[in-house]
Amino acid sequence: MKGAAPLLAVAALLACAPAASAGESLVWVENRNEVGCHPDCGFDLWRMSPDGSGAAVTASSPTRNALWADWTRGGHRIAYAYKFTTPEGNEASQLRVMNADLSDDREVAAERPGFRMSPEWSPDGDRIVFALYERGRIMGGSDLFTVAPDGSGLRQLTSLPGEELEPTYSWDGRRVVFARQDASRRPALTSIWSVDAGGGDSREHVSGDALVALHNIAYWQLGGRIAFTGGSDGRILVASLSGRGVEPVTPGVGLEPAWSPDGTSLAYVRLAPGGDQALWRVPVDDPDAAVPLRGDFQRGYGIDGADWVSDPWPAYSVVPDEDAPAVTLARLVRRDGAVARAAFGPTSSPTRSRSFRVRRVRDLAFLAADRSGLRRVEVLIRRRPASPGAAAVRRVVIETPADWRVVRRSLRRGVYDLSFRTSDPAGNSATSRPMRVRVGGR
Repeated sequence: MKGAAPLLAVAALLACAPAASAGESLVWVENRNEVGCHPDCGFDLWRMSPDGSGAAVTASSPTRNALWADWTRGGHRIAYAYKFTTPEGNEASQLRVMNADLSDDREVAAERPGFRMSPEWSPDGDRIVFALYERGRIMGGSDLFTVAPDGSGLRQLTSLPGEELEPTYSWDGRRVVFARQDASRRPALTSIWSVDAGGGDSREHVSGDALVALHNIAYWQLGGRIAFTGGSDGRILVASLSGRGVEPVTPGVGLEPAWSPDGTSLAYVRLAPGGDQALWRVPVDDPDAAVPLRGDFQRGYGIDGADWVSDPWPAYSVVPDEDAPAVTLARLVRRDGAVARAAFGPTSSPTRSRSFRVRRVRDLAFLAADRSGLRRVEVLIRRRPASPGAAAVRRVVIETPADWRVVRRSLRRGVYDLSFRTSDPAGNSATSRPMRVRVGGR
């Protein structure tokens, strides 16, 4: 995709989920937001059982906010960003590391200027990955860096155009999964990529305008699934890197999703229309069973999401990737001319109808995904009935995001059969069954 050379295969994903651990907890930072002291009001560290019981403050700091905080898997150390305003009035931030009892609080990666955000620990706790805006956050353009918790070994991972955001390590620490945003398009086109944890070998995994927007990305250690806040209505969606589709798992605005170690649930921050925050938990396969865990958080800096920690962390086994890439269709629902949400179509589930209707072709969107990294997608377009003198089948090879627009321009009012031929660098390939798409009408 996007003209990239064929990429090497990903060898590892995970098998069966372990049983829930009795040592699992939800931990988070709650920043105080009192009048007159923002942003240096201090913060509290909280720990709570995943069922919402036993919530308690474990440590408190009288000064400094702590944003984008991330705990090690055992919950012993914390990486966070301290955001402040310089004497010149510019927005700045520090990357800091501390123990869970607030001791040994130190700044790291100070030698590289810029705005730091979204730090994430590697599974073994030996590295921290973060996004860095070297020209300042408002200027756009960020890259990913890693550093050891003692501040040594600063290393740049990416140098792609646009913004690289929301980095998170794969289950084994070999790769960093991240969101990449191309602000040259409106709405900005966001895709999901990964890079070798040592740098190089960048791969695109999920691409397409059906994402609309993407942030707060979280990688599940089992099965290569991504949870993220997407679409302009801000719901939490789940996408599979193996192409099994995209599904919403929360109603309304959801932020900062965090997977349970067994991958069955997400903890997330639910945002009310008035801006109030609450911590919720939702089973991934039963969105209607979402339950509140704790509310009454302050607005603004308030709660900074929750991390799932477990000591010890469950162990997993390795299986090869044998899934071919797939393409998901979506219906973009518009309000006042802007995309309000994306309703994902029948390819998200093999049990759904193989027919799909949009009133206008501009409301049809596509999303291609594969855990090994996308290599090639072909779209075969057959009109029913065939137009006199026209080719029976039109073939479009997808190499850039613009090529999806070529597919849409081929679909005028009428009925079409779309098939997708896909392949990845691991040698997996497939041709989908035809998808009947009706354009126009009610």
